[in-house]
Amino acid sequence: RTFNMKCIENKLARDAAFECRQEFNSSHCEYFHLLEYENDDHSIKCLAPFTRSEITLGRRAGVGEFSEVYEIESFTLNGSNDIDYSPNEIKKREFMARNHTRYVLKKLRPHLE
Repeated sequence: RTFNMKCIENKLARDAAFECRQEFNSSHCEYFHLLEYENDDHSIKCLAPFTRSEITLGRRAGVGEFSEVYEIESFTLNGSNDIDYSPNEIKKREFMARNHTRYVLKKLRPHLE
């Protein structure tokens, strides 16, 4: 009986998470949909592509065994001619640079780089 209740609770949690994800994806603007990039043998998902020099980091928000998380204070768009951004990428980069939403950056700890 206890095992059956755990299965029911797990299914309810999965269903609730699925519903929340669906609601978020349908109700939020296109700027929060992830872009996917293929890179050799794996893919990378991100909100918008930025170079490291375009990101100003703030205080460290957290640390784990393998990574550190920093608040992003701002994005400074360089408009580099070296990178050919698509119209969608440009729109997302501009939105994130002027939007006051809080973002974080997660990176490997120095001893793992």
